Parts: sequence; structure tokens; C-alpha cells
Amino acid sequence: MSLGRKVFFFSLLVAVPAVGSIPLLLFPAGDCRTVNFEMGPEDIEHFYGAVFRIDDGGDIGTAFLIDSTDGYLLTAKHCVKKTIADKSIAIIATTPALQGVKLSLQIIDSTPDDDRDLDLALLKVTEPNKTSSITALDIGLRPPKRGSTLTAMGYPTKYGDEVNTNLRTPPATIISSPSEDGLIEVSQEGAIGGSSGGPLVDSAGRAVGICRKEVGIGNVRARYAPISDAESLLNKLPHHRLVDTLDAQVIKHTVLPQDLILALKRGPGKASNVDLYSWARKVIQKRADYKQSADYFTCPIIRAMMHRELDDAVYWLGPFASQDDIATASLTVAERELSLRRYEEALAIVSPIAADLAKSPDLSVQIRSLVAQARSMAWLGKGEEAISLLESKAASLPPGSQFKAAALGEAAQINAIRSVAYQNGADDPMHWFDDVMDSYLKAEQELRKLGPSDKLAELYGQEASLFQKHRDWPESLDKLKLARETYREIGDFWGESVTLSRMAETADRFDASQAVLYGKQYLAIDARGPDAETITTSLLKTGAKPQDLPGLHPSGDDWVVTTTEEVSHGDYVYVPNPPCAQNVSELVHGLNERLQQFAGPAISQFAGPLAAVAKGDSGSAADRLLHAKGKEPSAQCKLICAVYPKDAKVKDVEVWAGEQDQPVRKCSLDSNGEFPCEVGWSKWLRPVLVQQGQSAVACGMFMNWSHNRNRTASMTVTFRPSPGWHADLGSE
Repeated sequence: MSLGRKVFFFSLLVAVPAVGSIPLLLFPAGDCRTVNFEMGPEDIEHFYGAVFRIDDGGDIGTAFLIDSTDGYLLTAKHCVKKTIADKSIAIIATTPALQGVKLSLQIIDSTPDDDRDLDLALLKVTEPNKTSSITALDIGLRPPKRGSTLTAMGYPTKYGDEVNTNLRTPPATIISSPSEDGLIEVSQEGAIGGSSGGPLVDSAGRAVGICRKEVGIGNVRARYAPISDAESLLNKLPHHRLVDTLDAQVIKHTVLPQDLILALKRGPGKASNVDLYSWARKVIQKRADYKQSADYFTCPIIRAMMHRELDDAVYWLGPFASQDDIATASLTVAERELSLRRYEEALAIVSPIAADLAKSPDLSVQIRSLVAQARSMAWLGKGEEAISLLESKAASLPPGSQFKAAALGEAAQINAIRSVAYQNGADDPMHWFDDVMDSYLKAEQELRKLGPSDKLAELYGQEASLFQKHRDWPESLDKLKLARETYREIGDFWGESVTLSRMAETADRFDASQAVLYGKQYLAIDARGPDAETITTSLLKTGAKPQDLPGLHPSGDDWVVTTTEEVSHGDYVYVPNPPCAQNVSELVHGLNERLQQFAGPAISQFAGPLAAVAKGDSGSAADRLLHAKGKEPSAQCKLICAVYPKDAKVKDVEVWAGEQDQPVRKCSLDSNGEFPCEVGWSKWLRPVLVQQGQSAVACGMFMNWSHNRNRTASMTVTFRPSPGWHADLGSE
């Protein structure tokens, strides 16, 4: 592999469990391999100054400092597109570390507009002496693990005349790393624009991703380019004096091992990952200069690089590395090549070290190696050999083993690939079907023994796709139901949302009533999601009414926000004013304040159900936002809320209720100022409207006393927006 090649990590469809560190295979005891070269968790606030707000001719974005000595920063290329097109346009930056100071930036290089469109750029402060006192972010080349929580950092913008200059640092949970197009997907608290180019930072202060796109407010799905995508830009960085000094001492063999170990420990005043990365480039270009210093490389230099997860650098320095280190690093690089669909290169990298990896005491490493080999072989026309390799390993493992399940799951996927199961057209005779499905069922049986997991849900989804190919829509829907239930059990809101959309589309093939049901359920949890508009349009054509469909609906010059919640039944004890229904006004004012903190300034223009902002898999949207529980023993109460633009004029608020999965009916105001509902044993309290600060909400408290019936509660808010407002403001 050439030094300039761009690579990133490969995520398996049926993957092995994540491992914190890979055991060494052959290292001797009592040497520098026992040294911890990586520092522990860092206070993220130490790195706030490294995150810059950049202004490219009026377009706001984020960039982050990776080299404080020379003032180099990384960002998303589209954040500086105006200056790329017109060099006369200045890029102005500010940072919390230099209050009141405006810095000028220049573009050093950017990634090409090729088929992958990496959309990254390297910038430099024109007066780097001003950044020398700022603690820069280090780089992390290994992608984060699925389910881990990191920190997103950036400067989301505001609508209107106000400009946001405050750094936001919401938590970000990894959804996939990477997704099919190589990006890292996260769920985070988002806001419109300005966050692009910002870093995704782990607990050690390493930037592992660069924000490419963030859509919406509240809980959003953001996409980050892995730092390894910036390899061509990192290659532009200069060597620093610290590294040059160490390099000269290593070549001359004059540095003491303990001093070299100390210099390679990550920390203030020590070599950063960026430094080690650039040093590895220098070494690989002049290998002959280091022949007398091989003992320094095996340990501590390469050991430090391994500990600090610089697999690329270790792979480049293969001739100097120990057998176990080069095997471990090569596996990661091979997985990255595989993710880029460079199958020949991946197989060429992993094959020479396969025997070493097969001896690892960590079964997850063995399975990763087998999968890298098998997947590469399958795409190179050696599917039968690949399946045999995986099934042979699976046969040697005990039932209920997570590694057995991983091997069989991968074998099933490869069997489908070998049979071209996902590519054949409508005239496919499907001779492959029974054999491929048998492979999937074997994997499913093993995964089910381990309990609910994202891998099991993904497997159900793959089986559903194969049943669709077979035109067996009911079987496909049954598999999707299992996938949805699994996602709900593990608390994966995003997986459930995507699956519900697939369920609605699949059911529409043979049962319109089920399609309507699943469409409504999708809208109830993701009313402003990517498929919401299509599903809403389809449901309206079937005769559904706006009050039954969560989301935003046009109504002449006005707009209607519909918000719904499923409310479970209580214990049949009627209490006129239960504890859960008291202090509603105070609760709504608190929720409005929390909404502004959670969603950011773009909430001022948003319109939609509260659930579209505070997305999640359990409880009501208000409960999730307030981190509270609304359940009381005497009645099931839910505070149900809609968000509307802060400058809009509310024309009407109506409340509705119905039996679960049935159309709702209007609840009318009585002489007590309450809204009893026709479905019985249920009522609404008078809705409370709050327009304060940057947001506006309308909330109503619904109570269900039925002892055996769940109810659907719906509220509609009709408003007239201010001039210039449109439905996409505050959501894209």
C-alpha cells in the first residue's frame, strides 16, 4: 500500500464484539511493552480553545486546531467553498482561547472532488505565533466503537439577525462506524448549520471524525468523516523540532531507552499523534538511515504507536515492527481496504499474517481475520472457499458462542453475495433461495441464543430483504417485525425508525390497513424524519385525517402541527385531579426553557411535534426532554406537546382521542374547563401555550383511566406564520 493511500475502518454486517485492546501474541515479559503510552480521560474543556468558528464570506462553519506550533487546522471543504472559488475572500476565525481576536486563515490544500468527495480541507493561521499557547486536539485514526459516547464540538448558527458565537459541545452516540459510505454516523443534539467541519472528540481529547453534515434540531443524525480520510492532508504537515530531535538521536543511537519512552508518552510537551504520524512518514522515506536503530523501533517507538492506535504508521514501518504488532496493524489496514472495496489489496495484506492472527488468544481477533479474508475472497469469485473457511471455524466453536454466531452470520452474508441474491432482477429463478436462507437461519439461531442485539436485528433485516426478492411479502413483514422488536428491546431508536418505514412499504404490497398502521407508528416517533413526507402523502390519499398523522400539514395560509402519543391504561381508579395532572403550567414553562437549551437557537423557527425534537425509544417526548416519569398509580397521564415558530400567531388548539390504532375523535370543552373524550374514561386538561425566549410550545395533559384499553391522544395546533417563514426553517 502506498503512503498516500486513503483508508478507513470496515464495519461488518454481522460483526464480532468490540475489543478494548488486542492481546499481544509473542512479546517478552518485563520490557517496555508494559508501559502505558496513552494518557487517560481528559477534561474536554481543555480543548475548547482548539475549536475555531470560521467565517468564509458570510458562511459560518467550524475548524479545529491539530498543530498549535504552526497553526494548522482541519475543516470540511464546503465550509470554505467561497474562498476556494475566489481567493480574494478572506477566512476569518475566532476561538474561545483568544477573546476578541480575529485570526486570518489560508487554505493549504483540500481533497479532490472525486467519486468519494471526501469534502475536507487543511487550513493554516497566517500568524501561527498567536496559536502557540492553545492546546491543540490530537488525531485518532481508529474509528470509535458503535454505541460509545463522544463529544461533538461546533458553532451552530442562528436564524434572523443574531449570530451565534458560542461553542456547543453536545454528547454524540455512535450509530455506525463507519456506515456503508465510510462515514461515522452519530446521534447527537443538533442545530442548523455551522457545525460542519467540527470535530468528534473522544475522552482522551483525540479528534476521530470531522462533521460533514448535521440536519435538524434536538436529537439528530449527524455524519462525520473519519480522520483517516484526511490522510492526504496530514501528509502536508511539517516535521516538528521535537520529532526532529528524537529522530536525530535515534539515527545516532544516542538516546537512552527510558528517555525515549518518556518522550513517546502522550501528554503536554510530548510527541502528539500528529507528530508520530509525520515521523513515520519520514522514516519510511529514508529506511536506510535507521538500520542501526532497529532495537529502538520494535519497542518503544512502534509499541507507542500501537498503544496510541496509529495502525497506519505501524503498517508503514513493517520491516521494523515485531511479528505481533505488524499482524495487528495489518489487520486493521486490511479491513479499511476492504471497506473501500479494494478486495485484492485487502487480501494481499491479510493473507501473509493470517497464520499469526489465527494463534491469537482473543477469538474476536481470529474472527476479524477470517472475515477479512473471506469477504475479500467472496468478492474475488472465491465464495465457496470463503464460506468453507468461516463454517469450518464455526464448527469448532461451542453452541451459543458469540464468535460462532459472528462466523455463521458472515457466512450467510457471503452466501447471498456469492449467489448474487441482492442483485438479480425480477426474472431471477431464485435457485439460490433455499440454500441462502438456510445459512441465515443457522446464524439467526446462534444469535438468538445470545439475546437481543443490533446484529440480530440487522440479520432479521437482511432476511426480510431476501423474502422481498422472493415476493413473499408477509414473510418479509414478519422478519421486519422481529427486527423492530429487537431494536426496541436494545433501545435503538434509529434502527426502529428505519425498520418501521420498511414495514409500511412492505405491508402496502398486500395489506393497506397494516401499511396505514405502520405509517402512523413511524410518524409518531419520527414525524420530521427522512420518509415522513412520503408516508404522510400516502396516508392522506387513503383518507387519513391530519389529526391522525403526527407532523406538519398545510392548511391554506395556515399550518397545522399534529402531535400524538399512545397512552396506556391506568388501574380503573378515578381521581379528578391526580398528582400527575397538577402544576401543568409550571411544567410547561420548565419544558420550554429546557427545549431552548437542548435544541439550540434554530428552535425559534421549528414547527412540529415535540417528539421530532426529543427523539427516543421510551417514555413520552416531554419525559425524555425533562428526564422525568409521568406515570401515576391512579391514572396514566401524559403531557403532549407541539412546537411552533416563536413569532407565529396561534389560531386554534384542538384535542382529540381514540382507541389505540383507531382514528381519533374530537374532545370538547365542558363547563369545568376540561375536555372529556367520547371514548370514555379519558379527558384533556386545558392546553397551556408558552411563547417565551427563543421557543414556543403548546402542551396539554391527557389522562386515561381505562383499566384495559390503551388510547391514542392527539393535539392539533393551527398557526399563521410570520412573513418569510417556510416549513423547512428549523429542520434542515
